[in-house]
Amino acid sequence: MSHMETVFKYGRWSLSCASGATKVRIHTPSGAEIERECFLRIPGILVTDDHGYESATATGDPRPCVRYTPTESGIYTYESDAGDQGAFLSEEAGLHGYVRVSEKDPRYFSFSDGTPFPVIGMNLASLTAYPRTVRHEFGLTGGRSYLGIREYERWFQKLHAAGGNHARIWLGQEYLCVDTEDAGKLDLLQFEKVDALIALARKYGIYLKLSFDHFRFFGKSIYDDVYDANTKRLFQKRFSLRGKSCTSMTEWLSEKAWQEAWIAKVRQYILRYGGDPVVFAFEFWNEMNAVEADYNLVLQWNRRMASILPRMAPENMWCQSIGSMDSRENQEIYDRFPFSCFSFTQFHRYLDQGAAAPECRNSGFAFTKSGIAVASRPEMPVILAETGAVNDCHSGPFRYYMSDDRGVLFVDTVYPAAFLGAAGCGQIWHWGLYVENKRLFPLLSPLAEAFHGVDPAEESFCVLDLSSDTYYAACLVGEHTVLGFLRNCRDGWRETLLEARTPSPLPDITLSLNTPGLLQTIPIWADETGTLYLHDGVLECRNLTHGLLFRVNRDPSTEKQGGTPMKQLKMIRKPQPVHETPVLAGCTFKTWGNEDDTEIWVAMCKEGILAPDADCGEWERLILADTRIRPERDVFFIELNGKPAATITGVIDEESHTGTVHMVDSFPWARGRGLGSYMLDLVLRHLISHGMEWIQLTTDDWRIPAIRSYLRCGFVPVNVDTDMEERWTKVLETIGARNVEMRNPDRSLYKMLRP
Repeated sequence: MSHMETVFKYGRWSLSCASGATKVRIHTPSGAEIERECFLRIPGILVTDDHGYESATATGDPRPCVRYTPTESGIYTYESDAGDQGAFLSEEAGLHGYVRVSEKDPRYFSFSDGTPFPVIGMNLASLTAYPRTVRHEFGLTGGRSYLGIREYERWFQKLHAAGGNHARIWLGQEYLCVDTEDAGKLDLLQFEKVDALIALARKYGIYLKLSFDHFRFFGKSIYDDVYDANTKRLFQKRFSLRGKSCTSMTEWLSEKAWQEAWIAKVRQYILRYGGDPVVFAFEFWNEMNAVEADYNLVLQWNRRMASILPRMAPENMWCQSIGSMDSRENQEIYDRFPFSCFSFTQFHRYLDQGAAAPECRNSGFAFTKSGIAVASRPEMPVILAETGAVNDCHSGPFRYYMSDDRGVLFVDTVYPAAFLGAAGCGQIWHWGLYVENKRLFPLLSPLAEAFHGVDPAEESFCVLDLSSDTYYAACLVGEHTVLGFLRNCRDGWRETLLEARTPSPLPDITLSLNTPGLLQTIPIWADETGTLYLHDGVLECRNLTHGLLFRVNRDPSTEKQGGTPMKQLKMIRKPQPVHETPVLAGCTFKTWGNEDDTEIWVAMCKEGILAPDADCGEWERLILADTRIRPERDVFFIELNGKPAATITGVIDEESHTGTVHMVDSFPWARGRGLGSYMLDLVLRHLISHGMEWIQLTTDDWRIPAIRSYLRCGFVPVNVDTDMEERWTKVLETIGARNVEMRNPDRSLYKMLRP
């Protein structure tokens, strides 16, 4: 028997058919028959020249092809109307399926298998354009070149590393656009670039919102006297069909011939990418109310397209976007739009001092909260799909972007939505000029950490806004978890960028959460001085300089179904060398010396390990009562510039020759500075120097940064409970780790996770 092709369940199968094929019949393992229409593909390669600019080159003649996503495990068979036939095997690979509106709580998204999908990402709508030169000083041709798919890979890598999972792409951008000036003819070679983009998204776990078009006028704009050349180039279109030119958006939207031409183009996208789980959603148009036509006609066109297009790819979600909600008139436009025809609602809103809406002029928190209230519809998720900051009336990127090294504007426009009832964070627009140039991709990591392992559909979250004149405080209060965003108002853009003032810490903040439990503090910035305490359901914050995220698990044991406490995750490290300890400026270490150190140890461990009301009795129980530990030898304190920052303990068991990494914690201000790897390497060397061969530790599912460090240092998961494989698989998916050993309690190999 010949080798059978294997495709992952929820992966992507493709077939290059014999010439003349128009359709393929696919027979599923359960006996269903599915017919897929073929599309013409021109095979090609993307070539980069010695300047880094990309071009597409055809490598063959057009061939009919078909694509399909298997949703069952087992053997599929197929045959085409041109004689192709065969079979492929679909296997489970831990893929979650399609992103959909959650059946349990329609305010949020989840995958086909129920895994939650909090939207954490940004717009990566188009590539950077570089003017072409005529090889004469200052001489330009008027054309533009692109770094191409390599630039998208750079962005996807950074987004993935920060825990992001979503990006919005303009298919109508010059680099990807398949249009020719003949509305009935597409540039098929351009689809090779879209194929490469989809493959990269699959590689990095990025789910794409694909927006078909963004043009606004034909010929001369009604704003021709105020639009600059770049704006005209961005929004102008030229089309002809059977010798007739389109002269206006009114004609484009109202005449059947132009409507059918656009539907035919969308159909070509759907034949290639419809039913692909990597597609989060298809978006009709960018800010369609901004096209130069009567809004009633826009509404009529959208209702017709919404009755036709989603049926082409029912597995995927569909959406539409409206322009910035910056005035009462635009709010009325949102009110009139038929969002109920789509999978979810979304809105665009920016910090804009020229906006008619007063809440848009100063505060990202304020405009996000009111925007969600306007855009929300019953039983539908809502997304802040474009945000950021602009000069007056969207006349350009905000003038203070270049001085915002810390990402103040990023945090204040991106973070609030996730805690005010949206289905994810705000999706910032200025991804290259601002986010990449200021190295702000990592600011998504605290959000990803806060939402990791939380299922909004199981929580029935309600929004609690406890803000005051001096701080913003937004919380999601759920059945099992409270998630919160706390921000110093004195650290906003006006104070730090316009007035160039250093923020003064807020001495005391008290929030009544009515939720006792285990508190986790997640700093947004590494130099945060604020400290959180939870006493009897009341959260106290002292000396908040910038902002914090926090998470409260109502039951510290994080109960399983049935009330049995979940075990902590366990990891073990086999005998192997230790990497060279990194040298950190101003970093030193010492071991325990006196009772003052005991008090420091308790204070540190109350930041994540111990209860807020813990005292020195915990030192006696956890350290002194363990006869294997000698504090003056085994309990380490790490200091930064002479200030206590973190602690770690190495337990030496001379009988089993097994060491244990124990009681690892730090003050919030010290996190994000590389101390984790430093002190882990330190204690590993200590344990190995005392004859410990295997070294073990325990951790929690949500401690993602710590688990990354443990994996880098050679620790691997241990299968100590029936749910460990599932829990570890979810953790490794979040981290992006593959081919990770999992060992049995006897240290033998159990299996490879995420091969």
